[in-house]
Amino acid sequence: MTIKHNLRVAIVIDNLSIGNISTFAINTAQAIVKAGVEVNLICGRAKGLDRLPQNNMHISILPGIGNILHFYSSHRAKKTLEDFKPTVVLYVHSKLFSKFKSIHKRHNIPALFALLNYIPQEETRFYLPKQNLKFNYNIITVSDSLRESLVNDNRLPKEKIHFINTGVDTEIFKLKKQVIGQTRPVIGTIGHLIPSKGHCFFLEAAKKTLETHPEAIFIIAGQGDEKSRLKKMVADFNLIDNVIFVDETHSTASLLHTFDIYVVPSTEEGLGFAIVEAMSCGLPVVASDVGGIYTLVKDGETGFLVPSKNSDIMAEKICYLLTNKDVCEDFRIKAREHIKRYHSLKSFANLLIEEIERVKNGE
Repeated sequence: MTIKHNLRVAIVIDNLSIGNISTFAINTAQAIVKAGVEVNLICGRAKGLDRLPQNNMHISILPGIGNILHFYSSHRAKKTLEDFKPTVVLYVHSKLFSKFKSIHKRHNIPALFALLNYIPQEETRFYLPKQNLKFNYNIITVSDSLRESLVNDNRLPKEKIHFINTGVDTEIFKLKKQVIGQTRPVIGTIGHLIPSKGHCFFLEAAKKTLETHPEAIFIIAGQGDEKSRLKKMVADFNLIDNVIFVDETHSTASLLHTFDIYVVPSTEEGLGFAIVEAMSCGLPVVASDVGGIYTLVKDGETGFLVPSKNSDIMAEKICYLLTNKDVCEDFRIKAREHIKRYHSLKSFANLLIEEIERVKNGE
């Protein structure tokens, strides 16, 4: 039975698409709506809305909201927030706080800032307000390493930053049947096409893997400025027949179920929410040992950790999994168990509601 909370939460995100930040926003909406919280998801563009619950859920799509010079979108955004009358506003790694700052001041609405990736020092001001605000605010993040970075590198107050384990709906991201050996193996990665995601190392590893496993297929899912450079790499490496780009998907779970191995080639990462979803589906993972990934991927138990930017070792681990199906089977069962135990949607909802109540009460 759903417990009804007397809470109204506006979740603000620049755009919904494929990637970690969008995954966090969608999982957050799913989790707290199921717990009885009323939610309004406010964004500029949106993909993947079919994953969101319908009851107790409002969705406000405001084209142009990310353009600070777009007067109409700014006015409409403020009116949307004022009409909803939220208890708390949650900004999901968003630069849109400036659009709503005056409403926070006028109505004394508390704010939560979810910071999910490392932020260059010079960009801190775009994500967070000045610290002498007249209303309550806190910061949530998803790994200890990211929290330490925000304190040491971005000079944010430690007492304001709280760590929570992210969660996933294990009923949507179900355990996939192991099929390596029955069809052409598929090795995939999901994330924005930006330099820090390390897709160039993924393609280098693909080239090396195909020397001994020419039947393998590699999928890169996501959008971003790196796409043209990555496509050129595919052509230069003569990988056109083995590499597929997926711009968008209406079901990340369905996409993950086409994979046999999930790879995280990032050079920096807060946590990597797609890893949580991939592990929930029982995919063995090969991931760069950066950020908080080590808290998810236990090397040699639920997957392999490899040094960042090392495509040779990445390819070696991929090849090992392709030729050792018993190890894949062991990894996938343990990965699924880990997610169900530590990253369920219910436990995630409880942690989020605690944080919402905390900031609402000025703690």
